Amino acid sequence: MVLGSDANFTEDAFIKRYNSDLANDFGNLLNRVSGFIAKNFDGVVPEAAKVTSDDEMIRGIIVNLENRVKQKIQEFKIHEAIDDIIGYVGMANKYLEQQAPWKVAKEDRARAGTILYHSCEALRISAVLLKPVMPSKTQTVLDILGAGGSGLTWGELKPGTKLQVHDALFPRIEVEKK
Repeated sequence: MVLGSDANFTEDAFIKRYNSDLANDFGNLLNRVSGFIAKNFDGVVPEAAKVTSDDEMIRGIIVNLENRVKQKIQEFKIHEAIDDIIGYVGMANKYLEQQAPWKVAKEDRARAGTILYHSCEALRISAVLLKPVMPSKTQTVLDILGAGGSGLTWGELKPGTKLQVHDALFPRIEVEKK
């Protein structure tokens, strides 16, 4: 919804947006990285070893994203700022899918750890950026990551931090078909 404008609200549109942006993207990123870290790294945030250009790409977007979000908020384009952040979450999911740490771990555990570290950091920074509009849920994410009170600087997530066990952040809303 655009700030200051009339908006159409339907339950169906809300459920689609909730399931798409929150359950499938934001919540699923948390579930995937925390689940894989729990299984393969004893629930402890791995260290980033050798960084590749793909890792640099997901990391480098943050500087521009932070500036774009601040600019859009100053212009009262809150919906665009949120869309940009959720877009970054989508990029982080795509990065995770393309890097496939579940496959890489079989041959290169350090590389898998680097992928997971970068995915966790992207998630953490997204949570910090979304905190003004979703304070409770984003604080839950930050607490799970052991990063409460962290800011927007890349690398604030400390390797060796034990992740908290959690339930689904945004359980999907299932609608009965009529």
